[in-house]
Amino acid sequence: MLKINLSLCLTLFSFHALALCPDLSIIDNTTPINLNNDISPKTVLRVDRGDTFSACRIKIGVDKGSSATYDRKLLSGVNSIDFNISKRNNMIRILKLEPDSQANQNVYPIRYRSNNSNLYKNFNLFSELTLNGNELPGNYSENYNIVVYQRGNGNTYNFFGQWPITYFYNIPTIINLSVVDSNQPFDEFDNSQDLSFGTIIKNDTKQFDIVVQSNNGYILKVSSQNNGSIKHEDGAVTIDYTFKVNSSPVNLSASSGTPVTIGTGSGAHTGDGFRLPIQVEMGDPTNKIAGYYEDQITISLTTSL
Repeated sequence: MLKINLSLCLTLFSFHALALCPDLSIIDNTTPINLNNDISPKTVLRVDRGDTFSACRIKIGVDKGSSATYDRKLLSGVNSIDFNISKRNNMIRILKLEPDSQANQNVYPIRYRSNNSNLYKNFNLFSELTLNGNELPGNYSENYNIVVYQRGNGNTYNFFGQWPITYFYNIPTIINLSVVDSNQPFDEFDNSQDLSFGTIIKNDTKQFDIVVQSNNGYILKVSSQNNGSIKHEDGAVTIDYTFKVNSSPVNLSASSGTPVTIGTGSGAHTGDGFRLPIQVEMGDPTNKIAGYYEDQITISLTTSL
């Protein structure tokens, strides 16, 4: 009798199915974001997977914009303002691209499960503009990309797509002038001085300060109605005086027709403003007729554009 032993070897093969969400998109992205309304806004965005059947794991980060590092900026020509985007409102976990993230601290990890009715996942962008009070005027802006990575084989995350987001901030040119008593602070309601010398005495001096507040520099000019003299009320007799800025005499002899520049500055002011100490020193009244003498000095101010 012939006996035949048959053995059946059954090998089971295990397949790992790669779960993907092919229709991911960022929605509710209202851009540009106006930081003049809030310099540290919270922007709530949503990532849409497209259908309820897809399953995937993704990570969301933000690129550097035009900056070389994650010390982000808003730019206006060559001028910049510090700015950044974070996962938290304390600005500690700065959002970065997935390859630069440290253990998910700098990206949003999100998981979608299949056959789940939730199409959307929310995530927040906390941004903050850092102002120091010395910013120059201009339209500051920067474009960034919200970048989505999707997990593939081997638990690696691959670039899926990117969506732009723009932030902007406008700083208008601001310039104001105050004419105050010596060493007194800027006062927006004080823009004139009445220097009353009473009985005129040679070398008698009155002082005051011109204070300029500007975020774009300044050019300050003065003109004398009587070209550096006080004139008698009948218009026939004058007495010269010396107009000094920071103790240095300024020639006002032709200033009624051509105002004289007495000060310039650049950038934004510090403290309470650009300050110019002014002295007016009377000349010799000998042999001048009695009466009322007067001159009017006009101050003109522009930014140093």
